[in-house]
Amino acid sequence: MSDAGEAGREAPGTGSGTLAQRIAQGALPVGVVRRMVKELDVALTRAHDAGLIHGHLTAETVVFEDSVAQLSGLRSTPPAVEGKPRPSRLEDQRAFAAVVYHALAGAPPAHGEDWKPISALRPDVPRALDTVFARGLHRDPASRYPEVPAFARAFEASFERLASPSRPLLALAMLGPLAVLAVGILWAVSGGDDQEDAPPAATIDAGTR
Repeated sequence: MSDAGEAGREAPGTGSGTLAQRIAQGALPVGVVRRMVKELDVALTRAHDAGLIHGHLTAETVVFEDSVAQLSGLRSTPPAVEGKPRPSRLEDQRAFAAVVYHALAGAPPAHGEDWKPISALRPDVPRALDTVFARGLHRDPASRYPEVPAFARAFEASFERLASPSRPLLALAMLGPLAVLAVGILWAVSGGDDQEDAPPAATIDAGTR
């Protein structure tokens, strides 16, 4: 391929176009998806606060302008479609989760509850995301996150927990050097390993009977 042809191709997660066009080139890098989640969270929350429901959020209706994720196709009163749930905030939340899964996996989640755990497809994501998607994509609306920001917070929190050691582990890490120091002090005070003056255990037992 010529240099001009290479220059014309955009790397996944850069430039403009729809999310679907980017995914066609491959699953998006984790950092790009994390930024996209924050941007779409803001856009959807503003729409919901204004009384708007998207109703048909997909990778085709997520567009990028100067690498910033935005929404297209917002409608104030999306019509009900036979055989599909009535458009609502909870349906937007599930569609949002599906779009994020699509970006990470390179393919949309299977219908129902038969989709593959994202950690099985992307070893570079925390396994906690499996639980996040299990709730965000749940078939029962009452079992999903109550709002879009709740899903976005849980998504980001799974990465933050991975980056930060837990308190018990941190405590053990701090206690380790202190424990070694304490053992060294006790060894020095007791005279090291010189046990010549200590009576044999058998003598102690005999004297106490």
